Amino acid sequence: MRVIRLTILASLLASTAAFAAPAPAVSFLASVAPGVALSSGMGSGTAPGAAVSAELGARIGGDRLAAMIRAGVVKQAASAYTDVWTRYRGFSGLSLAAGPNLRLGLFEFGVLAGGALARYDLSYSYFAFPYIEPGASYRAARLDDRFSLGIGLSLPVYLRADALSLGFRAVVELRYESPRQERPSTPSAESAP
Repeated sequence: MRVIRLTILASLLASTAAFAAPAPAVSFLASVAPGVALSSGMGSGTAPGAAVSAELGARIGGDRLAAMIRAGVVKQAASAYTDVWTRYRGFSGLSLAAGPNLRLGLFEFGVLAGGALARYDLSYSYFAFPYIEPGASYRAARLDDRFSLGIGLSLPVYLRADALSLGFRAVVELRYESPRQERPSTPSAESAP
């Protein structure tokens, strides 16, 4: 019984401190990123193929340094033929990634690390793979107080079991920044009647 009371007391103290702290800045985004991917396997050569992704995400944290989380769909078409007449199979799947994000003025830089669950085209073969994706973006236009349009580049690296894919994507994102909630200030002793 004593443990339950201490747990409740600790929870109340922690929640009081959390509600007294300023709320973190939160922004939501939707992005589309067409591009190209170079796939390479052992002894099979390197071949280009088209790639695209569409994602929804959130940036949570301070004005300068924050955490980014994104979820979306990825599609990589079958590659062209290599010099040894092989092709890398196309696939599509779902992705989830998170990582740090740094905002410097109108520019943002970030690195996402995560994974994808995918299925080869024309097959029922499912597979999962990790990936890492550095990227940069520029806020090109502010549409109103809350919405902005950004453009950028991302360089996804898919660490698949059968091949390594390096991508280059042009990113267009629409971002919504939530309004900051100002905490009412406590009246000072000077303002008391």
